[in-house]
Amino acid sequence: RTPLLLSLTREGASLVDPYSGKDVQSWRYLEDGLSATPNPDSPEDLTLIAKVNRSGVMKMMGRGEESKWAISSPDRAALLATLLFLRDITVDDEAHEPHSFMAHYALAGSGVPPQPVQLLMGPYWLRVSRPDGEARFDVLLQHLQRVRKLGDTPGGFAVRHMGQWHVFTCDERDPLMSALLAACASLGVALNLGCSIARPEIEAEAAAADS
Repeated sequence: RTPLLLSLTREGASLVDPYSGKDVQSWRYLEDGLSATPNPDSPEDLTLIAKVNRSGVMKMMGRGEESKWAISSPDRAALLATLLFLRDITVDDEAHEPHSFMAHYALAGSGVPPQPVQLLMGPYWLRVSRPDGEARFDVLLQHLQRVRKLGDTPGGFAVRHMGQWHVFTCDERDPLMSALLAACASLGVALNLGCSIARPEIEAEAAAADS
């Protein structure tokens, strides 16, 4: 494998030789149809996909050959999130229209009772906002560590993000979690729901982490 730098901008992406600083290959999101997908067989590999030789009738019909580049990065999820985000806002501003869910939220181990919140499920993040829409914080999907349903709480689930457990109850838990897992899969973040867990177990783990 050849060590190269991947440069991402609002216009597109480039593979840059770190020694000469020159572009080895470059693509534009719109003109080249640049996209990327994670390799399911490796936690660090992804594939850049771009259209080539699109001209005349072939371009009008949306047809053309594909150029594929195998890329490896130890921070694959963050790279994919950045590339796909820049592509989406360049190609389609409506691609980031989030889905909204009403819920209650509490930080495990904080002792603060659950508060009503609005959850905005975006393609690369879960935003926790106040009911009036004011953002509280974002759960970045590339940093999501675990997701568990709460077996003792109707509509309850917990996500572990950046070392903390965030606990939610939502009447639309199942469609929310389906959207969450699908978004994670697009970034190569493999999350297994596993077995349901009880709320006291989450609180005990949070307390142990703080001690």
